[in-house]
Amino acid sequence: MHTLSRIYDAEIPLQPVSEAADMRGDALAQTRGHLEALRHLDANWDSFGSQKPQTAAIIQAETMLSPLLAAAEGRSDWRAPGVSADETGAVMLEWWHGERTLTLVFDGTTVTYLRAWGLDIANEMEEGALAPGGFRGLWDWFRGRQGA
Repeated sequence: MHTLSRIYDAEIPLQPVSEAADMRGDALAQTRGHLEALRHLDANWDSFGSQKPQTAAIIQAETMLSPLLAAAEGRSDWRAPGVSADETGAVMLEWWHGERTLTLVFDGTTVTYLRAWGLDIANEMEEGALAPGGFRGLWDWFRGRQGA
């Protein structure tokens, strides 16, 4: 049986990935490996009654990886996300940069985002549905690019 701690023992380091195809491939392979590990979690994987990660959510996240990389490419360095599941079985990809956090939540049908730049839920966080082509703007904001 896999546990969350076993998955995070080999947590993906948040190292910048250069333009070199092999490094991008490594980051994608690592992220795909973490998504694959979610398939082996059972219900109550966290001892708090969380649902088993949904297969549809895992497939949705896997399918989106290459388009996400393509949207970020040429904008700034790509960083491999942290990969986890939530209590409902949704899959999350999360990036951290300074005080900024960008989280994508895949529920098998929709993709939502949460961007945070502090701890104040009312004034320093925003959530919404990820629109087609919307990741580029979120990535620019996350990396601190002007106009984002």
